[in-house]
Amino acid sequence: MAVFDMKTTKLKTDLIHFKKKTNNIPERLHDYTAVLNELILDSPRIDLAIIESVSFWDGSLKSRTAAAGGGLMLLSYLVGAYCHVFQLNGINVRFVAPSQWKGQLPDEVVKARVFSFFGIDIESPHINSALGIIRYFVKGGKV
Repeated sequence: MAVFDMKTTKLKTDLIHFKKKTNNIPERLHDYTAVLNELILDSPRIDLAIIESVSFWDGSLKSRTAAAGGGLMLLSYLVGAYCHVFQLNGINVRFVAPSQWKGQLPDEVVKARVFSFFGIDIESPHINSALGIIRYFVKGGKV
């Protein structure tokens, strides 16, 4: 998760960590959304949440594996749950497709673009994606 203040250009990033592992999907979604809600309440005022939409790419082994194993469906549930939590907190939600903000760029290129734009070196590909989406939006990309 990344929070960017367009007026002050202050940036806050955080990975969402969970206390327990479970295979019970409703329980996992409850835990995920509870942690997200805490992060929202601990953040400065948030006006807009931009969420990367769930996509299936037939040409990607990673995407096919996620779909076959149910991971893509779980991700869809999670995106919907996150959208709901943002809306309950009065935050507008927009979606951006991976093909829209990064195309087929590998993680290393996204990381380099994040470093070039924000001047920070982040190891997590998830945080780099969040920052890449912010970069796309700040540079005038449509969501």
